[in-house]
Amino acid sequence: MERRKLTDRFIGSLQTDDPRGLQVHDTDVKEFGVTVHPGKAGRRVFWVLYRRPIGKGRRRYILGDAGTKPADEFRDDARLVLADVLRKQDPAGGGEPQKEAPPA
Repeated sequence: MERRKLTDRFIGSLQTDDPRGLQVHDTDVKEFGVTVHPGKAGRRVFWVLYRRPIGKGRRRYILGDAGTKPADEFRDDARLVLADVLRKQDPAGGGEPQKEAPPA
């Protein structure tokens, strides 16, 4: 896993032949990153990783394709998604607050 400051210029320069794609994490927002799909004109997709308030594992929330808006705006979107998670909302679940875990 590589960590770099995700800028539009850097993302535009990324290429991979790996069929699994290339993932690069941002240095500013820990759980924010981009996946570059194989090929010279490979699709570049921004995402944010988060843990649901209840449940196991991490989830990946897709923010959108690179080129539709600047990387800085996607980084801001990632911060908003992570803020929702802190408020116990699951971004992939339509923003409904998660129920508290039952007492042990």
